[in-house]
Amino acid sequence: TSRMVPVKINQPAPLPSGVLRNDAEQALQDFLRLRAQPGLRGVEVWAAADWQAAMATAAKGDDFFGHGHFDQALSAYQDARNKLQTLLDSKSQRLTDSLAYGWQMLQENSVDLAVSAFEQVLAMQADHVDARLGLARAKARNQVLKLLQQGGQAEAADELLSAADAYSTALQLDPAYIPAQAALDKINAELVNRAFQDAMSRALRSLDSGQLGQAEDALKAAMQIYPDDTAVQDTQQRLISAQRQSALNGLRRHARQRVSSEDWPAAAESYRKALAIDSQATFARSGLAHAQQRLQLHAQLDHYLSDTMRLSSDEPLENAHKL
Repeated sequence: TSRMVPVKINQPAPLPSGVLRNDAEQALQDFLRLRAQPGLRGVEVWAAADWQAAMATAAKGDDFFGHGHFDQALSAYQDARNKLQTLLDSKSQRLTDSLAYGWQMLQENSVDLAVSAFEQVLAMQADHVDARLGLARAKARNQVLKLLQQGGQAEAADELLSAADAYSTALQLDPAYIPAQAALDKINAELVNRAFQDAMSRALRSLDSGQLGQAEDALKAAMQIYPDDTAVQDTQQRLISAQRQSALNGLRRHARQRVSSEDWPAAAESYRKALAIDSQATFARSGLAHAQQRLQLHAQLDHYLSDTMRLSSDEPLENAHKL
């Protein structure tokens, strides 16, 4: 029986320790160069856990290197560098995700989470406009919510001006906060409505008491608020009618006074003014006719009195007697 001869397998020769040391040192330099990249600024804020993992891996490499385990140090440095590269490659997506998360948390009034998310975005890109806006709004949110609560309490107590002031202050802190704008719009609408109702009440009271000037002023205030309101238009018609009647009554009184003193030209003028207001005013139509007759009579008398010699003739004298 032939003897079995074991087959010899050629194993690769181990690398000299000097080569491993150089490779480990090169891997360390690669890691350090990547760590210094501007894209990783603020990484301890926007990727704290992953950053700490990379640093811990690099620290292990330092320990291996210090104990002469250059092959393990090489592997650790390469792993740490790969972790940093992954961080750098994921930065853009992290920024997008953090920004969206920040707005979501702000929408839910989770202020601390929103602030943290926006700060992470700004750590990645310090001049990010949207993140700066979000951070400012997030930092103001607690005060805004407090002001909305104060406004709601004032509104419940029917202190509308105080409520409007609270909501306005909230909007100054965060002009884009929709609930504050909606609350302020509601209060302003109620204040306008109350101003309208107050003006209409004053107009009607003044109209009923015959204070037409005050009624007109109040109605003008109401018209500036709701010019097309049916109540405004109806009240305006009532006011116009009352003003016309008041003017007619005044002209009637004035005409009577002129008639009493037989100032027929002035009486006729008052009647004409009355007819200009209401052409169907009976007192003015009959009064003007009477005044015109008296004016004509006076004119005829003056005609004879201005030349009394005419009365020496029979016909003029007879006419004068008739007159």
